[in-house]
Amino acid sequence: MRPKRSPFQLSFNSELRVVFQGAQVTSDGGLFLVRESDQGLGANALLAGHLADSRRGKNVRLPLFDLLRQSIYIRLAGCILIDPDALWCYETCGIMHAVAESRRLAHGRAEAQMNQARGILVALVVVSVLAVGMTGSAGAQLPDSQTVRVKKPHPLHTIYVANLGADSITVYKTGNKGDVKPRRTIVSGKSSITYPMSVAVDPHGNIYECENTNPGAILEFSHRHIKGDPAIATVTGATTGMVFPVGMAIDTSGKLYVVNSDPYVNSVEIFAPPTPGTSDPAPLATIAGGNTQLSVPVGIALDSAGDVYVVNQFATSVTEFTPPFSGSMNVAPTAVISGANAGFSNPAGIALDQAGNIYVTNQNSSAVLEFAPPAAGGSNQSPIATISGSETDLSNPVGIAVDTFGNLFVSNSETDTIVEFAPPVSGANNVAPIREIDGSRTGLNSPQFLTLGR
Repeated sequence: MRPKRSPFQLSFNSELRVVFQGAQVTSDGGLFLVRESDQGLGANALLAGHLADSRRGKNVRLPLFDLLRQSIYIRLAGCILIDPDALWCYETCGIMHAVAESRRLAHGRAEAQMNQARGILVALVVVSVLAVGMTGSAGAQLPDSQTVRVKKPHPLHTIYVANLGADSITVYKTGNKGDVKPRRTIVSGKSSITYPMSVAVDPHGNIYECENTNPGAILEFSHRHIKGDPAIATVTGATTGMVFPVGMAIDTSGKLYVVNSDPYVNSVEIFAPPTPGTSDPAPLATIAGGNTQLSVPVGIALDSAGDVYVVNQFATSVTEFTPPFSGSMNVAPTAVISGANAGFSNPAGIALDQAGNIYVTNQNSSAVLEFAPPAAGGSNQSPIATISGSETDLSNPVGIAVDTFGNLFVSNSETDTIVEFAPPVSGANNVAPIREIDGSRTGLNSPQFLTLGR
């Protein structure tokens, strides 16, 4: 006789009891083909890209996307539920909580939630139709002798910031708050960092630091960098054309985009990925000249199509340039944001979200301005949203970055802090940050431009 199995308690909730009654299951539940189709079509990435998880509780055990995918696979397997509505409610309680939390944080995100829902429906329909079409039944049983490796999307979860006052790059996890020590610090010494203004991270995780010197310099550090390690590559010299560079960006192929803020140069230099050691390469392309409307350019950002957006501090404008980029280019911008309606006041940093909206920091007015994608040609357009006021803790903001969920990260050069905001709603937003990194242990010292990486 088998021994009687008594219920046992769950460590995270003592009120629950669990009894195993036994079952016959397979490891994939007959969903091998569906999983393979899912991976091939990239439906996982599509779902994850449209689903924002705002849960902040300590009892969150599973990612929201995993809960949703489980619910979808149950239906594709053809499961017959005694009370499907009740089970659906149970499975998606985490999703509903996340939506409610998102609304609590920023009730103006209704449009973003609708876009998430559209993406989820598209992915579900594609996977379902393909699975049924290839098997004749969504619940068809397939051999259980193979496994499929599913590549999970990697969110941007690391903050990199250039500290002008400490000649360092400090690294933090998104979600950090308060007086926290950096996860990593790249400092002068063997690293030879001088006047760091901006930082970029390539797809491999290598870190690039741009120095505001003449001639300018770009230092590359390994993603395995240990404090004090020297740079693995240095780009500097007269041939580079870099004169007091400030902002820097990197594209998916590893090409570097650097802005020269010197008023006698006013240019964007584009370089091939650097080679190990020290080199003095000529740029692949240079955007400069009277037609470009560049005027003391400082901040730079790229969109998903490869367009370049530059903040011009002296002209108080944003100029957009469209590829291809090659050789010397004295070209007019594709679009311009400027004029009294824009509300620029010593603009500095720039970032774009996944929808193409543009975010610019205003140093003099301690504000963040959000603009819709500009129309071709000139545009004296007004911001669609602003973040400013006594509740924001903004103080001479410089750098700005946007994560995949639309959260904003801003460096305050005057108060040595990094503040994070939920996606702003339309109009004026005098709101408190949802997180703030500040204190003597942070290593922040006149933080300038920042970026996000994996």
